[in-house]
Amino acid sequence: MTSNSQISALIDRIKATPRQPGVDEIRIPGERAFRSREQALRDGIEIDRVVYEALKSLHLD
Repeated sequence: MTSNSQISALIDRIKATPRQPGVDEIRIPGERAFRSREQALRDGIEIDRVVYEALKSLHLD
């Protein structure tokens, strides 16, 4: 079974791989979604006014 430290070491090796010209970052699967979730938890998310009002009316029913 793979340990967390082995996984972390593998991720570090992947991210240390030389990049092609124009490539700023090497991401692993799920990394962008994780960052988006962290940002949403920290900063909140924007909701369209119409959607907000519809959700609010459902809550009041």
